[in-house]
Amino acid sequence: MKIANFSIDRPLAISMLILAIVFLGLFSLPRLAIDLYPDMELPVAVIMTSYEGAAPAEVEKLLTKPIESAVATASNIKEIRSFSQNGSSLVIVIFNWGTNVDNAVNDLRDKIDLVKGMLPSDAQSPK
Repeated sequence: MKIANFSIDRPLAISMLILAIVFLGLFSLPRLAIDLYPDMELPVAVIMTSYEGAAPAEVEKLLTKPIESAVATASNIKEIRSFSQNGSSLVIVIFNWGTNVDNAVNDLRDKIDLVKGMLPSDAQSPK
């Protein structure tokens, strides 16, 4: 109640305080460091594998599932999404925010290298 009573008793002081805050804001506005395109590293990795002539069910069974299984053992993973279509497999790995993406991608490469021998010989190496 003291603030309310003070505001009612001294409207000029409150008006001056509000004007001072507005002027400080206007004075500070041009000095704010705003970057139009800030450097931002999204915690996402995409693994693409081609297998020409294979049907989506075959791609899922022979490429997508083994890669998903291997990648799922990596740490700091928030979500894994996969898409299988004629002749190609796409696995998207979304990491938790704050994850060092370079280290996480290196970890994924190691996990994928473990299953490369299980993939069909006609399939291209996962990228």
